[in-house]
Amino acid sequence: MSHPFGRAKTVSLAPLAFTSGGDWVINAAEYSNDVRPETLLRVAVATGLPVFIGVIVPVALRARLAKDVDDAAADIAGRLGAKLIKAKATP
Repeated sequence: MSHPFGRAKTVSLAPLAFTSGGDWVINAAEYSNDVRPETLLRVAVATGLPVFIGVIVPVALRARLAKDVDDAAADIAGRLGAKLIKAKATP
């Protein structure tokens, strides 16, 4: 079997994931004995529900990304805080 990136893919078999947007994502592998990515995509699409395709961030990379996420969250909080203060001051 040919893979688009030249190597076999490992499929996570975690049955359920929660997204930062509040969605609950059920793994299509729960509905198939065939865990090849192309089969799981067909299974997911067949549900008629929105499909989430993603990758799992390796543990070694999470620590580096966590700092970026924390910095971005602090920046957003700072911007929102200024807007909230300005909105409160405006009658």
